[in-house]
Amino acid sequence: MPSLLSSINVSTIALSTALVCALSGVAVYAVHKAYRKRREFMKVANVCKLIIYPIKSLPGIEVNRLEVTSTGTRYGPFRDRMITQRTEGCSKLALLSLQFNDNMLWITAPDLPTLKLKVKTEVDDEVIETKVWGDPMEGVYCGLEAEEFFAQYLNKTGTKLIQHIPKQSVRDGYIQVNNAKVIRNAKYPIIYQDNAGLLVINQSSVDDLNSRLPTDALKTSYRNFRPNILISECDAFDEDNWQWVSIRDVEFKHLKPCDRCVFTTINPDTGIKNGVEPLQTLRSYRMATDKLKKTYGTSPLFGAQIGPKNEGEIYCGDDVLAVYK
Repeated sequence: MPSLLSSINVSTIALSTALVCALSGVAVYAVHKAYRKRREFMKVANVCKLIIYPIKSLPGIEVNRLEVTSTGTRYGPFRDRMITQRTEGCSKLALLSLQFNDNMLWITAPDLPTLKLKVKTEVDDEVIETKVWGDPMEGVYCGLEAEEFFAQYLNKTGTKLIQHIPKQSVRDGYIQVNNAKVIRNAKYPIIYQDNAGLLVINQSSVDDLNSRLPTDALKTSYRNFRPNILISECDAFDEDNWQWVSIRDVEFKHLKPCDRCVFTTINPDTGIKNGVEPLQTLRSYRMATDKLKKTYGTSPLFGAQIGPKNEGEIYCGDDVLAVYK
């Protein structure tokens, strides 16, 4: 009789062990399948707007398509942030109106004749040196007419407009590594942009922010954040978790979150500073943590800065695919 019980116990133990191993195998497979799925491109959003900013700090122009280049975006002869000013920081710039007309950029201001800028393709005037976040850069002087236009509009002399020519040097972009630090990276070059070639803003993230603003604060628009790509049909802040992005045949690397400054408080319709919002609310729930606190300081994080892996075209209405971190 003892030998029979012993045999039953051994069989029970063997069966239990096999069952545990089988269940463990199923669990491991499920985890592996979920992990593999996160490492593959999947649809996460839709492109609802494309915007290009030919002149840094000035309003953007909505377009139905953008050409993606090594340094950002282009629409015909017009490149993103290809023109900058040596004098910046005036909120009145938000009230200017820009439009494309053949190969010219028309800039309209209240009570001033329209400034018509021809896009330069070569060095045909004085080369002026400037600095973008401490990096030495060059640009070709856009002429006295442009200088006088901005001097009159801003009531400030010495505002010279310069254009970057493709032959001129570029800057190394920025990339966040290991959730610990931000370093320079020559694989993703930029010209007059602050940190990266393109910025993605998620409309759901804007909606989430608006739901948290004080009741007496003006609602925020995506325009406060100056994206190149506005996406929809996506959960709020899902963009934080992307590693790679694909739109049509163009792939992008998620380089870093976008650290926001006081510029977000300027009303894009009036050029008037809206007190401390939305910056104050963003600081209540969108601050860097752990090792990145020192890197970003008091700047909240909102939006995804991405760099192109290859060149191509993207269109409004395109699907946005992503690989998660």
